[in-house]
Amino acid sequence: MPLQTGDFMLFPRGAAHRVRDTQRRATAAPLAITHDGLLPIKHNQAGGSGELANSTTTEADLDLLCGRFVYTPGSSALLLNALPDPFHVSLGGTQALGSLQALIGLMRDEAGQRRPGALADPRLASSVQGMLDAPERAWTIAELGELAAMSRATYARRFNERAGMTVMDFLTQIRMTIACDLLRRTQRSAAEIGEAVGYQSEAAFGKAFQQSVGVTPGRYRRLPHDGALAAAQ
Repeated sequence: MPLQTGDFMLFPRGAAHRVRDTQRRATAAPLAITHDGLLPIKHNQAGGSGELANSTTTEADLDLLCGRFVYTPGSSALLLNALPDPFHVSLGGTQALGSLQALIGLMRDEAGQRRPGALADPRLASSVQGMLDAPERAWTIAELGELAAMSRATYARRFNERAGMTVMDFLTQIRMTIACDLLRRTQRSAAEIGEAVGYQSEAAFGKAFQQSVGVTPGRYRRLPHDGALAAAQ
């Protein structure tokens, strides 16, 4: 199925799929894979390590924003199972789909700017960025409050109100997101991955991972992709 700029594609049943260049160009630059704490990022553009291949100086052959929906059984499954598979909508010039196009634009902007939706509060932005930039650091609420120019108590209260979770729960989510990605994508040991996301021992990392994800790091690595998703719910 040929795709053009502005196309939206959904696989309601999670079918395996491949995106390829029909021109079969043989001069593509090597692909680099990074992670910014919120998103795994794949790019083969110079200077793209912290961006979603959305350079303003060089036109990209392909700029693709990917994501997935994870839902519980029930009405959500009935809705998605009723859709054609694949579900393909062209948003390029369709006025009737302006609201959907705007929503996707917001998702792209939020992803590209690395802004967690509930934490777009400008007073919290510097502390959130600090956690994303250095998830391995032994952050304290007082230190993060200083970045936000707030007292410890005020910062903790405001963060909880805006995010719907505590500061430390949010930091744990960042760490576990990166850890899950590293477990699936690399052969690094659990101890090395734990250290990379802020845990001083493999035991401490394993305990935190199991509490957050529901399985041990080793079992998570061995699970099929769909199983890993289910375990993380």
